Amino acid sequence: MKWIFTLLLLLNIALAAVTFLQPEPRGVSAKGMPEDTGDLKIVSDIDLRVRADHQRRQQQIIEQKAAEQKAREAQANNKKTKQLNIDVNKAGCNRLGSFNNKTDAQSIASGLANYRLVSTVETETISRTVGYYALLPSIDDEKKLMSTLTEAGFDDIRKLDSGIYANSISLGLFSNEFNAVKQVRRAQKLGYIATVTPKTEETVEYWVEFNKPADFTVPMSDINNAFPGVIIKACNGIASD
Repeated sequence: MKWIFTLLLLLNIALAAVTFLQPEPRGVSAKGMPEDTGDLKIVSDIDLRVRADHQRRQQQIIEQKAAEQKAREAQANNKKTKQLNIDVNKAGCNRLGSFNNKTDAQSIASGLANYRLVSTVETETISRTVGYYALLPSIDDEKKLMSTLTEAGFDDIRKLDSGIYANSISLGLFSNEFNAVKQVRRAQKLGYIATVTPKTEETVEYWVEFNKPADFTVPMSDINNAFPGVIIKACNGIASD
């Protein structure tokens, strides 16, 4: 019986050794982002291509607008150069101008007289748009109208006392027509009939008119040094180019 007891003891020892030496099973952990990475969004290749295409289109729009602006500036410069470098040797009735005041025009006329050229100073009245009104027609209960508009947030309200729009109610004078349109639409939402009306001012320009011989060259460089922007053109209004 002693040997049986010894055998069982050895088996128990061997079983304990096997259990002790066997490695513990590793737990399967879910793959994920490290805790300190924050809430990051994985962007697919398709999303990246869409974003790149959008940025490329935006860049093309910016470049196109820049090119258009450059072309407009070049066209304006070419027009100005053409005006300042027209053929001043063409004979016939010519005009120099325009001048903002009569004294400047008369000084040029006196300069032409030194070349034995007879000239006259002519005036032209020019109507220019200097702004845009947002207008309401006059109504009987003006106090109520003013109160309603003030409560609605209109802060530049006044009655015009003179001119062709006398007695109309101005909701503001704007240098930009688009801003006047927005003001009119605000009033229309309140049920009022408002309109955009240009404000014009008349100004007087002066031109020196003379008959130029074929062998005389007008000293435009000297004239433009004193009066930048002054041009010479035929009396019929067509530039002598």
